[in-house]
This record gives sequence, structure tokens and C-alpha cells, in this order.
Amino acid sequence: MDRRTWVAILLCAGIFVAWQQVVLKKYKPHQSGATPAQQEISQKSLAVGKNQDWSSATGKAEVPPIVKPIVLKNGTLSIGNDSSAIHSWIYQPDPASPKKDLEVSMNSLIGTLPQIEFTLSEPFFQVRDMRGELKEISSGEYEWSAEDQEIKIRRRTKVNSNLGYVDVTYSAEFKSTLPKHAFISMLYDQAGRPEDAHDRHLVYFAGDKHQSLVPSKVKELTEVRGPVKWIGLENRYFIFSAVDLAGTASALLQPAVSQPSARNRIGLVYPVSSNRVEIPVRVFFGPKSIDVLKAVHPSLDHAVSFGLLSPLAYAILHFMKWLFSFFGNYGIAIILLTVVLKILLYPLTYKGAKSMKKMSALQPQMQKIREKFKDNKNKEAMNREIMALMKTSGANPIGGCLPMLLQMPIFFALYQVLYSSFELYRSPFALWIHDLSQKDPFFVTPILLTAVMYLQSKLTPATGMDPAQRKMMQAMPVIFGVFMLTLPSGLTLYMLTNAIVSIIQQLMINKKLGINPSPAVSFSS
Repeated sequence: MDRRTWVAILLCAGIFVAWQQVVLKKYKPHQSGATPAQQEISQKSLAVGKNQDWSSATGKAEVPPIVKPIVLKNGTLSIGNDSSAIHSWIYQPDPASPKKDLEVSMNSLIGTLPQIEFTLSEPFFQVRDMRGELKEISSGEYEWSAEDQEIKIRRRTKVNSNLGYVDVTYSAEFKSTLPKHAFISMLYDQAGRPEDAHDRHLVYFAGDKHQSLVPSKVKELTEVRGPVKWIGLENRYFIFSAVDLAGTASALLQPAVSQPSARNRIGLVYPVSSNRVEIPVRVFFGPKSIDVLKAVHPSLDHAVSFGLLSPLAYAILHFMKWLFSFFGNYGIAIILLTVVLKILLYPLTYKGAKSMKKMSALQPQMQKIREKFKDNKNKEAMNREIMALMKTSGANPIGGCLPMLLQMPIFFALYQVLYSSFELYRSPFALWIHDLSQKDPFFVTPILLTAVMYLQSKLTPATGMDPAQRKMMQAMPVIFGVFMLTLPSGLTLYMLTNAIVSIIQQLMINKKLGINPSPAVSFSS
């Protein structure tokens, strides 16, 4: 293979690597960069204390555990007579929803029994074992309280059953010694379910920016500067979050590296300056749907993040949802969305094809120039002569590539939408495709995509390509088809529709410009 072939191969490889790094790996671990004032807060004062014997408290062994289930419009949660805000939470859509049979537990995010704990820094220790009285004080509002010789603590839980979140307010009175900090901590397991591990992240919203971290990358105690509006645990489609309603919180990431039996934590941190502290938070577990998250809190919709292309991706998502409102099928919405985008981008496609035709007409003259300078080491003179020829003929060497490059942001934004939108989760299309967020179970669409892309390569003019380059381009449909085998069927459906519409447009362009595609070169030639 000559130099141009290797350049083409390296370019394809570079695009593939960039896809993996920029599109699939959406976020990089965030370095908090604490200020000097924040660095004065020692790790000892921030760390949640070890377990202490609370046998003298009003309720540990003396009070039996109580767990109360609470039914919401979109699922069921349970609270108890200990300090944990939430014992369990199962998300179930509204019975009128197309996904009415869906049932998702918070365990899918956390890996073990989920909890939100109220804890204190040294010299206090965890109060998780304190049990007390749990009562319903009004419709949808519950109060738990406990007391010992050091602390009096109360938790009020107010349920918003329609919007599917709960407001939890912790109040604590300290009778003698004051802790330096109070925490609302979410506990998680780094391992969790293996099938969800690659999608699971710790998330928080600080400085008007959404940050996401892989749990296994958190190796040491890390403070995040405030104000931190919310923290959470997420996978591709769901989030378990705690929103700070006081507006004074920072955040703390605390991996369980010091004790084998300890739990990993991400928590909101509140300074304690008097003998009484009150901490209001809003707790939510549910789908990462923009409309749902906005209803919970105005900033929580940032949990739906598509990276640098978010504005473009949001527009695509809203348009896809608008199409769904008419047809009630996201598969049909994807097909129509693809057709509309191809129609809008057709002028760019036509301009690129027109430029490529001009370049194709110049190939014989350019080849003569190369032959003229074949034994001449002065390549600059050859390039100057070629550029002068193209300038005289009105041909642009990048005219064929530029329209394709301008379409790349749209492609990547659409990829993000189809790869990670909750709207496609458990959404059926037709026949054997029952979930557009999962791969095609019979690999029919990837195989069809390979065949259609191969046909498309036959119809596309091979401007300036030698036989080796043509063979490489003919191999690309197979490579792309293999790549799509494990990706969501909704994304494969888009690629298949895109390829079919591209063939139709290429036939129109070939006829309009009088282009006769070069005959195919077989792999055996």
C-alpha cells in the first residue's frame, strides 16, 4: 500500500479512537482543587467516624426495627424508625405508561441495600443504629425522633407522591460537645451488578457544572468546593439523588479504603456552628428524563448530559419526542428523524459530490504532473503546480471532505441521544425488536446495515483511489457492521435508515451530475 492508503487507514483509526474517548467515555474524573481555606478542614474532621456503642441510647436494642412502605405514583419506597432516610425504593411507571411493566430497584445503582444516612464528624460517630419513634403526623408526612445523653435527633419526611420525590429534613440538638460537620451520605458498593458496572457513576452538581466519576477511580478522601446543589448515583438511564435545599453544602467523596467492612460514601457536608443544626434535602430515584428531573428541581435536569454537544443533542431529543407524540413508537420516530436530518443536510452532501466531480475530472492532469516530477526530489514544486491547476479549474481539494466534517457534530450528538436517552429504554419498535436500548437479539439490522453500506460504496465515486484504497473502503461496511453488533438497536436502526436514504440521495446526485461510479473491485483482484 502507498502513503495515501496508510493515511486513510490512520485517519479512520483516529476517528474510531476519538469516538471511543469523546463519545463513549463522556466524563473524566474531576479534581476538586480545594482552596487553602478548605484545605484547613482536616481529613480527620471530615471523615465519618467508626461505629460506636450506642447501647445507652433510647433506642438501639430496646426498640424493635420498623419499616413502613409508602406508595408513590411512580413506585414504592420504605422508611424506618432509624436514622436512614430511605430503606428501599422501587421505580414503577404510571400504569397508563407504555412501560407499565417496568420495575427498577435502587440496588441497580448502589449494588447493595440502599441508604441515605445522617452522620456526624468526630468527636461524634455514626448515629445509624439509633432507633426511635416513627409516626405519621399528617397525610403524606412522617416524623422519626430519637434521643440519648449526647444528642436529640429528628427526621421529617414529606412525600410528594405525584412527582415521585420526598423532602427530608434532619434536625439535631447537641447537649454538650459540638461536631464540626454534619453529613447527608449516600452509601454505595463499588462492585454492584457486573452488567451495570460500566454505566455506574458518582455524580454531583457544583459551580453550575455537572461532574461524573467512575466509583473505582475514587481512591482517597476528597472534598468538593461548594456550593454543591446535589449529589447522586447514576447509571445510563436512572439516578438516585439528594438535592441540598439549604444552599450551604459542599460535598465529600469517601472511599472505603481504611476498613474492609466500611461502605463507600458520597455526601453533602454542612458546617456545624451552634448546638442546633437543621438540614433539608430532596431525595429522588427515577429515570433520567429531562421533564421529570426539572419537576424535582430546576438544576437536576443537568444529570442528562451529552457532553460538549449537549445543546445540539437536546434539540434532537426534543424533536424525537415530538415525533413520538404523533406515532407512539420511538422506532418510527428514529426513522423519521433520520429522514428529516438527511433532507436538511442534502445541500451539503450535493456540494461535496460536486466538488469531488471536479477533482475527478482533474485526475488525469494531476497524474501527468506527478509523472513529470517522479524523479525530482523537489516535492514542493510538484505541489505548487498541482495547486495552481486546481485554482485555475476552480476545484477545492477539501471541498469533498468539508461537508462531511460539518455533519460530524450532528452525527455524534445523535449518537449520544440514541445511546443514553431514557426514552428508548424498554421501548419496543416492531417484530423482534422489543427494546431499542438493547442490541438486536438476532443481529438482523447489523447484517442489513453491512449489506446496504456495501451497496452504497458501489454507488459512490471512487475519486482518486487506487485499487488498494478501494479494497479498504469496501471492507469498511464489514468493520462497521461488526462494530454495531453490540450497540443499541435504536442506534443501528438509525444507521440503517441513514444508509438507505444516502443511497437514494447518491442515485439522485449521480443522475444530476452525470456521475458513473467506478466498477467494483473484488477482494480477490
